[in-house]
Amino acid sequence: MKTLKATLALAPLSIALVSSTADGQGIYWQDNFDSFGSPSTITAAGTANGYDILFNASAGPSDFGAVFGYDYSAAGIPSAPNSGGSTRGLQLYVNKDATVANTAVNLYPTGLSVSGDFKLRFDLWMNYPSSGNTTEHALFGINHSGTFANRAANAAGSDGLFFAMSGEGGSSGTSTTARDYSVFRGQGAGLAPLLLRTNNFTFGPDSGIGNSFDNADPLAGSTFPSGSHPYGFSGVPGMRWVQGEVRQETVDGSPLVTWMLNGVIFAQYTNSTAYTAGDIMIGYNDIFTSVSPADTYVVFDNIVVSTIPEPTTAVLAGMGAVAMIGYIRRRRN
Repeated sequence: MKTLKATLALAPLSIALVSSTADGQGIYWQDNFDSFGSPSTITAAGTANGYDILFNASAGPSDFGAVFGYDYSAAGIPSAPNSGGSTRGLQLYVNKDATVANTAVNLYPTGLSVSGDFKLRFDLWMNYPSSGNTTEHALFGINHSGTFANRAANAAGSDGLFFAMSGEGGSSGTSTTARDYSVFRGQGAGLAPLLLRTNNFTFGPDSGIGNSFDNADPLAGSTFPSGSHPYGFSGVPGMRWVQGEVRQETVDGSPLVTWMLNGVIFAQYTNSTAYTAGDIMIGYNDIFTSVSPADTYVVFDNIVVSTIPEPTTAVLAGMGAVAMIGYIRRRRN
């Protein structure tokens, strides 16, 4: 196994708002990658372009690419929902060399530390060929130290609260490593992340069809219908822009973590871990031992860490109440 990691160049920033949005939400940190006049490609772990970049693989050398200022219009990808016509973002890819392995790259904004009630938002596009069968996962999380390269089934250690989703729905609905929609919590040095499957979620256990966190789940199908997918795949977020959000907020005294895609709650739980503050993470993970096709990658754009104007009490319905019926499909900004 080879683990490469960057050394933090700055002490954690104290929480301070750097700007605000039109609706009054204070912004702690943001990046839209529009400042790059030409792409900046990073292929080695270290600190670059305002990020600490970490890589981890179960075998083999460093094998990833992080392309800052990537012009995704060249691949036929339209402007992201929050880009206002711009087509520059961050492209991530892994597993392109001859050594096949469970591989992941993580990016942490250098020196960022956030606590209390806040949310991470981003636009995301997962690209892959029409044949599918890639089963790579976009990663994103909160409350990280920035010293672990988090991935599914990582014996080298993990931290924070993070999530993963595959672009084309190739993971098993019974997998204990990673599903199409996965929820992880770090376990510290030497332990693999734990896939949370039954602890007070609004998605998966309520479906009644035995496909928890799978693209076959009705919630995934209604959020990402086959009719709007270029290859006709159902229940998958790939090959289209998705607006993702992870919230941490105190609701009626409980520390609630909520994961949403296009405003729909996909997972929600009370955070009883020690991971309550820290950096945010974005990344990419290939859990299978196969060489990744050249056109398989993820693009992140318009990443924002901001305040939550008021407690979103509407999400209380997702806290595991026995009387809950159906799924929560709306959010309050």
